Amino acid sequence: MKMPRMQCTLRRMMATVAAIACLLALPPWLQLIVVLFSLPCLAVFTVCQLEAKRRRRLAGVSFWTLAVPINVLFAVISAHPGMISVLLLFAWFVLILPTIAGFGVAWAVAATPEAAAQQPPRPGDWAWVVALSVIPGITAWTAWPFHLAFLSTRAGLEQLADRVEAGQAVTFPQSLGPFSIVASKTDARTGGVALLTDSNPSSPSGFVRHKGLLVDDDRFDCYGTIRGDSWHMGIGDGWCYHEED
Repeated sequence: MKMPRMQCTLRRMMATVAAIACLLALPPWLQLIVVLFSLPCLAVFTVCQLEAKRRRRLAGVSFWTLAVPINVLFAVISAHPGMISVLLLFAWFVLILPTIAGFGVAWAVAATPEAAAQQPPRPGDWAWVVALSVIPGITAWTAWPFHLAFLSTRAGLEQLADRVEAGQAVTFPQSLGPFSIVASKTDARTGGVALLTDSNPSSPSGFVRHKGLLVDDDRFDCYGTIRGDSWHMGIGDGWCYHEED
């Protein structure tokens, strides 16, 4: 009985070595693409093995140890949005969603009475799987941590914008909650005020309190101070966040 197992193991090792050799022979950019799309496939394969063998505990450990840190990481990164939000959304759709959902499904399926009669299902297993799999995508799409951070510091931002608009002397940098305002700009045409979190002339970014109408009653002219060609997010009540490329 041991001999077939050894042959099977050697066969798998040879296939792995051949796959690695083929990967190394590819151009670097193609290697990155292959690795990127191989990770979710490997996760799905692992999940299928865990589900077939009813490894509920291992599937549960894999699900929770991935889902919780990833949700926290997405929330922390999304507190400072920009083009990074697009990358997060792509990573969630290609890598995170199939991996977390796969391990979660394997864990929840193994918890059903049909799959494991000795371990009855606990309430909310499927709810946890759906929530922890989908929330990273919602976080990257909406940047809700950033909105919460803005609401917590809005009073300070309003006061600082009022001082800049009035022409008062303001020293920078100014720390307002999690944000560091390093400079300011004004738009003489519209009266808009920009509070910059990055004052790089080639790619500035920051908050814009806009005034004046650009086209109609729903489109404000908030591009006078910072174009926001790379990233534009409306925060509400006359504020938006711009990142210029």
